[in-house]
Parts: sequence; C-alpha cells; structure tokens
Amino acid sequence: MSFSSKKEKHNISRRVIHVVHERTGLSIFVNPFLHQIKYRYVKWKPQTEDDIQALDFDSFFSRMPPFEPIAIFESEYKGDNTTIKLKGDHVWFILPVKELENKEELKNDFEDFEKYMKGQLPDVQCKDIICGVYDDLGDKIILREVVIPRVVNDGRRILYKEVRFNLRNNRKVKIYYGLHKLAKKNRTVKRNEIPHLLKKHLASLEAERGYSPYTLNYITTCYEGLIIATDPTAVGKKCDLCEDGKKTLLCKEYYGRGIYERHRRIFPKVYSKISVQPSSMIFGELDSIYSLPYTVVVTNHVAMSKDVHGFTMYLNKIGKIELELEKKISTGYFNTNALMAVFDTSLVKIFLDTLRMNKENIYFTATIGPKGDKFKIPVYNVLVSKYLWYKVFSGCLYHELWADENNNKLVILIGKNEGELYAAEEIEKLTEELIEKDNKELESLELFTEEVLAHTIAHTMLIGAVRFLPEIREYIDYFYSITNRYVLAGIFENTKDGMLRASWEIANEMESEGGVASVSSKISKLNPRVLRKILEGVIEIKSKADIITVEDVENELEKIAILVADKISSRYKGVDQKKNIQSTHTVIKEFYDLLLNTLTSMVKSGFYIDAQTFTYTILWEIIRKPDVVVTYLSKKTKLDRHMIEEILEELFEAELFKIFVGMLFPDICIDGCGFDLHLADCHSSFDQPFIISRTLLLVFLEFLGIEVQNKESFNINVNRIDCTGEQLKRLCNLARRRAYVLTSELSEETINLTRNMLQMNQGLKLVIEIDTRLQESKPGLVERLKSLESQFKDRLELKITEKPHHGKLLELDDMKINTSWNFGTSIKTLQTFKAELKIKDIT
Repeated sequence: MSFSSKKEKHNISRRVIHVVHERTGLSIFVNPFLHQIKYRYVKWKPQTEDDIQALDFDSFFSRMPPFEPIAIFESEYKGDNTTIKLKGDHVWFILPVKELENKEELKNDFEDFEKYMKGQLPDVQCKDIICGVYDDLGDKIILREVVIPRVVNDGRRILYKEVRFNLRNNRKVKIYYGLHKLAKKNRTVKRNEIPHLLKKHLASLEAERGYSPYTLNYITTCYEGLIIATDPTAVGKKCDLCEDGKKTLLCKEYYGRGIYERHRRIFPKVYSKISVQPSSMIFGELDSIYSLPYTVVVTNHVAMSKDVHGFTMYLNKIGKIELELEKKISTGYFNTNALMAVFDTSLVKIFLDTLRMNKENIYFTATIGPKGDKFKIPVYNVLVSKYLWYKVFSGCLYHELWADENNNKLVILIGKNEGELYAAEEIEKLTEELIEKDNKELESLELFTEEVLAHTIAHTMLIGAVRFLPEIREYIDYFYSITNRYVLAGIFENTKDGMLRASWEIANEMESEGGVASVSSKISKLNPRVLRKILEGVIEIKSKADIITVEDVENELEKIAILVADKISSRYKGVDQKKNIQSTHTVIKEFYDLLLNTLTSMVKSGFYIDAQTFTYTILWEIIRKPDVVVTYLSKKTKLDRHMIEEILEELFEAELFKIFVGMLFPDICIDGCGFDLHLADCHSSFDQPFIISRTLLLVFLEFLGIEVQNKESFNINVNRIDCTGEQLKRLCNLARRRAYVLTSELSEETINLTRNMLQMNQGLKLVIEIDTRLQESKPGLVERLKSLESQFKDRLELKITEKPHHGKLLELDDMKINTSWNFGTSIKTLQTFKAELKIKDIT
C-alpha cells in the first residue's frame, strides 16, 4: 500500500472558529449541528417568538423525551385573586408506538387543541405527534417543531391524560399524567375553575408532605406498579380498579396493591434508543477496497441517517419498559465525513466458533469479595453469560429468584418458560439447552457478538479520537452498522455537510508517518494499524481495582447501618437507638453475606457476572420484589418482617446498595464501566452493561493479529489459539486481494478450495508454494493444480520449493497466519493458529 506524505496539521480550534466562516461566509456563531428541533411550551397566553427554543436532535431527545413530565418550565393558572404554578404539567406524546393501546383516544382528545394551535402555527398537527410540525414519510417522521401541551388544561379531558401500554408477556401498564383522582371527584370542572380547584386540594398537602404537591413529575403506584399516577392527591387512596369494592388479591388494602403507595418517586427517565445508519451506497465502495482482517477508511461524502426507533424506561415495581416505534423519528439522510473500521461478518462468526473451541486456552479471571477470591471463566462463557443476562433483563427469558436457606445463597433459575428452568450455576446445561440446540438462538448469539464488538469498537474510537483532539467532542458522534456482509464501527462528524472535516483531522493525527492512500474522491484507506493506535489509549484505561479487606467491609456495613437506623428511627419510638442500630446492622450484614455467597457460587461455576449486570438484573429484581429476601432475612435474624422491609427500602431509596456493589466487585470496571468505555450519551444507554465488553474486544484484536500488551492486567489469558481446518478453510475464502499459501501436503480438498477461492473473489491473486516431494508422491494432484493455473491465468501461480520442507503458512490479504494446517487437508483436526498483521507498524 502506498501512503501519501504527511499533511500539515491543522489546529482543530482554528477550524471550529474559522472554517465555518470560510465555507459558509457566515458568522463564527453559526450553530454547526446537523438537525435542530424547535420546541415551545403551551402557555396561558399565546407564545411570542422569544418563547420558541431549539435543540439539536440528540439533546432534544435526551432533555425533552416524550411520555416524561417536563418540570423545567412552570405552567401558570390565574383566577380571581389566585395564581397557581405547576411543574411537570407539560408532556408530549408520540402515537405510532407498537405497545400504545389508546392511540385513537389520545388523538381525539387533542382535536380541538389542534384547531386552537393552528391560529398560532398553521402547520401544526396532533396526529402522529401530539403535537408538532413534521413531515410524514410513511415509515419515518422528520420532526421540525414540537408543541408541548399541558396535561392539566389542554385537550378535551381536563386535569389529566391517560396512556395505556400493552407490553411483552401481556403486561398492561397504565399511566395517569396530571390529576386524575381530582378529576374523578370533579367531573364537571371548567377551565376557569382550575386555579381555585388546585388551591383547594393541593395547598393542604404542602405542609403535610416533604415535597411540593405542585410538582407533577413524582409518581405513586398501584397494582404492584402496573398503574402509575403523578397525582399527589392519590397517595394513600384506593387504587382505581379497587374503588368498587373488588376483593381480588391485588385489591388487598396495603400500599402498592389496593392503595396507592405512600412513597412518591421521581418519574423515571425516558431514554431514547437511537440508531445511526450510513446509506447503502457506501457498501459499493467498501466492496472495492476491503481486505482481511479488516479495513480502516476515512470518507468525505457519506450519507448518514440518525433515527430514534424506540424508548426505554425503568420502573422499580415492574422493571424495564421498552417501546418500539412503528415510524422512526429521523433526521433524514445528510452528507458528512466518517472514520470507520470495517469487518467481514463471516470473520466474526469464525471468531465466535474459535472462542467456543478454546474454553481452556482463552479465559478470564474474575475477582469476587473482600478476600479477593479469583475464578477462571472461559471468555466464551463471558459472552454467553452476558447474552443470557441481557435476555433476562429484556424479558425475553423467564427467570425466578429464591433464597436457599440451607446454602445461604440466592438461586437464579433461567429458561424459556416456567416448565423449562435451569440454575445459573449450570452454565454448560444452560448454553446447550437455551442456545446450542436452537438454530435461531445460535444466530441470535452471532448477532449479539457482532453488536457487542461493533458497539465497543465504536465507543472506543470516539473516546480515543477525543483523547487525541479534545476540541472535537462537541462535533462528532459514534455509529455502528451490521449487515449480512459487513460490520461497520466508527465515528462521524455531527455537523451540517461535515463542514469541519473532523474525521480527516483525526486521520491526520493517527497516520503519523504513515499516511492515507486515496482510493477515490470520496474514500481513502488507512494503514490498518491505525485501529490499534486509536484504541490503545482507551482499552488500557481501567480504574484500579480497590483493595478491600474483611475489616473494610465490616466498617462500611456499620456506617450504612447507622445511616439507615437513623432514617427509620422515627417509626420505632420507644425503641433504644443502640438496639435499633444493632438490629439494622444484623439485617444488612446477613443481606451482604447472602449476595456474596450467591455471586461466589455463580462465578465459581463459570457463569460470568460483573458489577453492572448484577445491578441491572439480580439487584433490581430484589428491589422490585423484596419478598424474595425478606422471608430469608426474617428467619436468619428473628426480626420483624416489617422492620426488615423498611431497612431494605431505605437501603435502596438512598442508593446505599452502590457501596455493596463496590465491596462485592473490587475490580468494578474490569469489562468496562462509566469510568472508561461507557458513555453518558450512549445511543442505547440502558443496554451498555450488556453490549459493551473490553474482554471480548481484546481477545478479538488478538485473534486478528493485533498484539495486545499487558493482557494479564485485564485478567485475560490467551495461552494459545486452536482451530479446525474447516475454520481455516472458511477464513481462506474471505481473502479478497491476494493470498499466499505454503503447504507440505495436498488433498482433493486442496483442489476444491483453490478453485472456490478464485471463483468467489474475482479480484483475488493466489500463490501456492508446495513441497518439491509432492511431485513424486502426488503427481496427479500437482498436475491438477497446474491445470487450474492455466485456467486462472494471471490469477493463480504455482511454486515448488527447491528443497524438501514441512512449512505451513497462510497470508490472506493483510493477515499472516502461522499454523500447523496443510492447505485443504485435515478439516476436522485442531490446528494451531497465530495471526499477525503484515502491514508495518505506524512510527
């Protein structure tokens, strides 16, 4: 590969200040973001232009998501001698949501409001978006402006709005926004009566509660969390479905079931799920330049589309709620520049098979608890475990959790249904029954592997780029794309028309003395070792493992016990505070030991779990269903169940459990966390603990031939890599440009493989060098190779060594493989595999 000479470096700060002016002729204050969404809050008096604001696409969906009460702006309700201000009164809705049951009801509710708003904004609609200005493209919506209505005043249903979701497994969730209990008592209320009504019913609550009743973004729940209300007057009142005297199990009159719970919590954050997809036109360019094991390119004109395809929120009582859009909210395609790494999806599949076959050779060492107990886990098990935990978290697998009193640990059962459950400790059985016996699950695991690698590489490239050029953080974003042919992962400039050329600036920083080889006016190919350079400073960032002793744990548990006992002391008047602290400490210590025993047993069996997956699965399950451990702790401590429930509730409410997590997992960031590979603005924020993996990335790089320094510091051991001749054969078929084979043996399969490689890749040039003794031992096969040489003239060259030899070597494009495999022979036998990049390192 020829590289151009190094170009003059540009200071990115200079570019940000000057390039906008140079290229547009406009002021340096021009906003460089690609797509903006205007928004306005509906006010008692019509808006002026000063009330209309704008945010870029990402910030808007982060700060103003649908279905979440927005409390940064006050609604003002004026009456005779009365002015009431509400927060959390503004909510907007997207109707093309697969799980949304009452679409038409919401649309009808805002018909009159749409007519009213058209007087101010003629293009406004309250159909797919309530309400906004947008272009409906059939499967996508280009959102221009959002009008955020008040749930208390706007629309036909005064005082509140109702949303009903039908979720996976037929769970039905109902959310009341506003003051629905108040509305049921005042069915004939008129809009001009709202200020007086609010003052009458909310003022008395202000002194009674520890929060403002005028803020409507706090929730209280009923029916075990399936009914959610923001109405402060609902606290302690009967659940709506129990008002007619029903005697069902869920209508038993205690908090959370028959009565709205007494605790109010902030409305959960609604996270947008964003995908960034390049136009399919880029793949034609990639076909012409791709080579093994991967290709790094920088492109000047790539069309990108950024789409919101769903939303996620998490409720303590019922867990993860996922909403899937039937119409994506999109920026539409825009031209920009991008820097990306490209892999053949078939290569990832070969890597997955290699992990499966090398459980003993490629492993990870997990550290659990204050004693620093270490356990070896095959990296394949790490991947499979994260996949299974992800499916549990997403509700795709059934699971049960119960306390084993004899062994003082929790038992986690996982399966496809209630009748097919396996203990988490039975990792081999779980893998066999839930994955390897099911072709669809095997395909799903392959896709999961591709996504984890792509997502981790994309995050790492973004973080790495910002480390080289910190000034560009505001102007770039990451993306990844998985197709039948390629896995793409990289960064792109998040500005109009890529005016800052940020991807090129990063490429220039990365290339050092290498350079970029221009392939066309649109795309240039980089030295593949650029990937190692951009990743190395990031994948090696890891917060140092804490050294935690048993004494440290005891001291922390005592501190937590004092804090929790102080919180609940007012409920136990007459009880000696010292005794109260002692009882609280006993409960917390038993709870910690229960978790430690659970994790130790699980990891010892080879089932991987880390701090993040533990928090998102086991711990959140306990928070939702504390009965799982309350009965166990009651028997162990001989204390009152109600007191144990309150201790756990305070432990979770104050998020003191995070201290637990740190003590259970001393090496808390070993596979990636918020201190290194996780991003606050990740496009799939909730899923990061499952689809980010430093461990998998490091082993993948080793498989590709990129030497990883200090693997042991990340608790990874790659003793050797073995693979079958069949895998090596599949790898040979992926060569695109050039291949060199050295072999001391021939077989019928050698002829077939040679022909297939040349037929599958028309641009491939293949050189086969064979042991001279084969002319005597297998003259027929040598003649057939010569015949193929004539058939594929200028593409196949047959060489014969001067002296006898036993060497075996594969060179496939930029990938050199030292192996024990003779080309095309011994398909099932395990062979040694050691890859390296042929391209020289960047100085």
